[in-house]
Amino acid sequence: MTIGTDHHRFERLIGWVDTFLAAHPDVADQTLVQHGQTPPSARAQNRDFFPFDELTTLMASSDVVITHAGPATIFEARAQGRLPLCVPRDPALGEIVDTHQQRFARRLARDSFVLLAEDQPTFERLLEAALEQPQMVRIAEDDSRARVTAERLDAYVTGVVAARRRRGRRE
Repeated sequence: MTIGTDHHRFERLIGWVDTFLAAHPDVADQTLVQHGQTPPSARAQNRDFFPFDELTTLMASSDVVITHAGPATIFEARAQGRLPLCVPRDPALGEIVDTHQQRFARRLARDSFVLLAEDQPTFERLLEAALEQPQMVRIAEDDSRARVTAERLDAYVTGVVAARRRRGRRE
């Protein structure tokens, strides 16, 4: 799991992970958390930050990649063949300055680029399903539509913005 490098803390997601691991102790020793500026998990292995190359290697070998809604992190997980379980930060909880992560994650979920969890029951349900059915979070190497990578992020975002502007003119 990675919560990015933002200076805002994301204790909510660390808490959700700890709660899940308390109920599933068999996976706790296999769970690795990059916690950034947030206090570490009480139940998982922790690192504050990973170098980029190490993080991408870990993503590629992970059963499940859990992340905040940082665009580069999401698309890098996808480039490593993983459909990320995404929990966007919430500005109402002081986790970020505005709603951009929530809006972005919802759009990506509509396009099937992430599994979206905005509440703890959904997070636990999706994580349990992903651990029971690992193929649901794997992206096939020959699936060109699904293998949107960090290099294609700009084109994706540009398309989303252009579509929104077109809709705005019609409304």
